Amino acid sequence: MNITALFNRFWQNEVIRFLFIGGLNTLFGYSAYFLLIYLGIDYKWSILLATILGALFNFFTTGRMVFKSFDNRLIYRFLILYGLIYCINVFIVRELRQHEINDYLAQAIALPLLVVVSYLLNKKLVFHKK
Repeated sequence: MNITALFNRFWQNEVIRFLFIGGLNTLFGYSAYFLLIYLGIDYKWSILLATILGALFNFFTTGRMVFKSFDNRLIYRFLILYGLIYCINVFIVRELRQHEINDYLAQAIALPLLVVVSYLLNKKLVFHKK
């Protein structure tokens, strides 16, 4: 089996695509944040702008590359889901901090659960096939 065939077989797995695209989305969001900070924009505005840009970028990459959806009307569902994931994330980190777990470790602990929940909810509620 050649490398192209191996990659194509690997890429057919929706979960693998979701994890790869999620990494790309994270890189994009952090890059936007750091660029805005570098440009001298206050951290509160940088976070807000990076979050908005990241959500839009994530909608298109996740929808098209992971779930093979080109329906732009789904962005409303996606943004609602994005808000829900954010709330779950804050709740988990807050609860872990109450057990004297630092912010970095708390986020690291929350991340695997958030990835699974995000994948399942995107698949079932946002990009589901009728």
